[in-house]
This record gives sequence, C-alpha cells and structure tokens, in this order.
Amino acid sequence: MSVKEILARVRFLPSGQGGLRGEFVSRRRIPIDFGQDPSIGGTQYYDSVVELIGLERAAPGEERVVRIRPLNPKALEGRVAMGTEFGLWEGRIFARGIVTDLG
Repeated sequence: MSVKEILARVRFLPSGQGGLRGEFVSRRRIPIDFGQDPSIGGTQYYDSVVELIGLERAAPGEERVVRIRPLNPKALEGRVAMGTEFGLWEGRIFARGIVTDLG
C-alpha cells in the first residue's frame, strides 16, 4: 500500500545546532531522510511537500505538527510506519520528526 500522506511531529533544530538560519515556510518541497535503506546500502531521500498544520511559518527551535505528501508514494512502501523517525534535509538535517499517523 502506498503512503499518500504522513502526519508527524517535527522539531526544527536551533540555528546553532544545524537548523535553518531563518523560518521554515509551509508547503515546501523537501527531501525526507527515513534512515538507512538496506536495498541500496545507504540513505535514500524521498522528495515530499511538507505543510505546517495551521501555520505558515516555523522558527528554528520550534516543534510543530506537519503533513507530509510524498511525491512518489509507492517508493515509501514498507519504509514508513507510525513511530518511524526521520529528518528533513537541505544539505544537512535541519529538523527531526516522528510519524504519528499515515493516510
């Protein structure tokens, strides 16, 4: 079954700990790191659109609820479940999250 939508809690890292220097703007296309992928022997990033729920922006250091819409839902089959930890990546991990629901 393909994963069309992921709900998650995300903590945006403070700028001094690798986070963004400015605010994260909702509905951005961002690669997601769901950890090591044994089939390729390394990390696979999954392009997704990340939307803040109820907000337009999040500052470094804040924790927010987000909706993640993978651009290739079939690619996440068997890779994501409730409780899966992940990172938002932009040249580095700038936020960490945990999956709370799948749709």
